[in-house]
Amino acid sequence: MRRRVVRQGAATYTISLPAKWIREFGIKAGGELNVQERGKEVVISPERVVSEKRREINVTGLEPNLVRHYIQSMYIRGVDEITITSSDPKLLKVAQSMGDSLIGMAIVEQKGNAVILREVSIPKHEEFDALMRRVFFSIKSIGEESLDRLKAKDWSGLSEMKLAERASVGRITQLCMRMLNKEGYVEFSKTAAMFDIVRILENIGDEYTLLNEYLAEATTKPSGDTLEMYKKVNDLIDDVYLILYKFDKERLSATYQKIKRIRRAEMDRIIMKKSKEEAIVLHRLRKISELMGSILEEMMIVSL
Repeated sequence: MRRRVVRQGAATYTISLPAKWIREFGIKAGGELNVQERGKEVVISPERVVSEKRREINVTGLEPNLVRHYIQSMYIRGVDEITITSSDPKLLKVAQSMGDSLIGMAIVEQKGNAVILREVSIPKHEEFDALMRRVFFSIKSIGEESLDRLKAKDWSGLSEMKLAERASVGRITQLCMRMLNKEGYVEFSKTAAMFDIVRILENIGDEYTLLNEYLAEATTKPSGDTLEMYKKVNDLIDDVYLILYKFDKERLSATYQKIKRIRRAEMDRIIMKKSKEEAIVLHRLRKISELMGSILEEMMIVSL
């Protein structure tokens, strides 16, 4: 989209704003907009899209896992600079380790009892859809690789899948949520639904991780019909992906019915015949299929 620059006065230049964008955000004459300089770019946003500049958090007394979640929460919220303080050196080391796990953030200072994380790179707003597609492909890859390892009886390989999930799904979904909190979705009214979709995708990645960890340690390994069910659940990601990026009401209805059939009739048919360990595997697969169904519900808000 291009706009002509108009000179008004000795040192004032103006451009027109797209009418669709004006209507979408309810911009009124005399209202105010946020204007940010980002290198060669000037970003104009409505007042409701606000970037939180700085936060300082004291993590003394928290468990290491809670420290990670605390920092991740500030990151997802859209904070540009996070100062983590603690009298416990071990917790500061946890904070230091977060510098490599949060895309676009880096440790810029370490002094005394404080670690400072700051945004050093800003993804372009138009990259959001490409990142979302990458999340879908990563989940598909994790599901397929997990199933291949199961068939090959590569139990140790399943344990290693946790690192793959964190790198390919966890980090990218957190970045997507950060982008939505900082700038909103391209159609702002759909921001909340897109945030929920990203959060659900993150949960699906977590479920695959938990499933792989359990399968690596389980004494009873999955039988043929459980592996078949694993593949059916894996295949759902393709159906859901197509609906998001090429919406079709008939495909939506067919996929919804498929998820419902897998979740209820097909799972119920085999789960009662299994050992406790194998039943837990099937319950995990059922949970993944339920999350796929939840995405479909959010997609109706985005696509209809």
